[in-house]
Amino acid sequence: MVKKVIVGLDGSPLAEAALPYAEIFARANRASVVLVQAVPIDEMPEEPPEEESPRADSRATGRTPESTRDLTTEQRAVYRAERYLHAVAERMGGAGVVAESVVAVGAPATILVEEAQTRQAELLILSTHGRSGLGRWIYGSVADEVMRRSSVPVLLVPPACHLIWSRDGPRRIFVPLDGSDLAAEALAPAEHLTEALGATLVLGRVVEPPLLAYAYTYPGVTPAVLSQAEDEETHARRYLEGIAAPLGERGRSATTHVASGPAIPTILDVVEEESVHLIVMATHGNGGVTRLLMGSVATGLVQRARVPIVIVRPASVRKHDAIDAASVGR
Repeated sequence: MVKKVIVGLDGSPLAEAALPYAEIFARANRASVVLVQAVPIDEMPEEPPEEESPRADSRATGRTPESTRDLTTEQRAVYRAERYLHAVAERMGGAGVVAESVVAVGAPATILVEEAQTRQAELLILSTHGRSGLGRWIYGSVADEVMRRSSVPVLLVPPACHLIWSRDGPRRIFVPLDGSDLAAEALAPAEHLTEALGATLVLGRVVEPPLLAYAYTYPGVTPAVLSQAEDEETHARRYLEGIAAPLGERGRSATTHVASGPAIPTILDVVEEESVHLIVMATHGNGGVTRLLMGSVATGLVQRARVPIVIVRPASVRKHDAIDAASVGR
């Protein structure tokens, strides 16, 4: 079950696209939500904003200044963030979700990763919209660095995602696999999420015939190419069935889906065809989004998917990265 969820916010309505999913997990598991906003030092305003009158929600800050002009630039930025998060937490509380807020000064990715670890959260949720759009949250720094460093699965809400889960009803989680051990490390977190959401697993494998275009150009080789593709599809089905069988023995509902074609559009088609609510996949680690399993496929999915995507950093990758970091520090 998911008992603790971290949500990264930046004060913008676009970042709040993460909140409905946090609320679903909270209601389904009686989980608590921790709203986290970082105040980066390099983004603090050079000029003080217009004077703001203290409000009743200033109790969240632990102080009631006579005026925000009495505060330093850093204190003012923290105060504004605390007010904002307190208002969000109150709104969620009114909807029956227990939420608390944390504001800290520093690098957003570092703060989010540390909060998730300190609070032993099972899930960290971020919208890829953010204050500065896709360019900042995915390729710029925050989400990319969080995924490279987080030991906690990270749920991303892509820009094209307009699916808001209903509070009740069946849900389906899609796990794209490529036959590698790293990809398979997404299975345990995916199974954990099926329990948290009462969902069904859909195990998928995309077969990309590398010589298909060549076969159409030279009809004489078509039978051999098609035979190769059929063999790959048969192997893919057996592979997925071998994974689904023990899941079924543990009482997990799991189906399989093998499809042929270019990876990104084919996966997106499968997501639509199977009425998928969530994608769960693994990442290699060091390169963040740009080095997700299956290369640029995951980057394309983050850009185009209409459903949230959970990124899992495999334990083997985390161990390898820790060894590399230790060797660099010597």
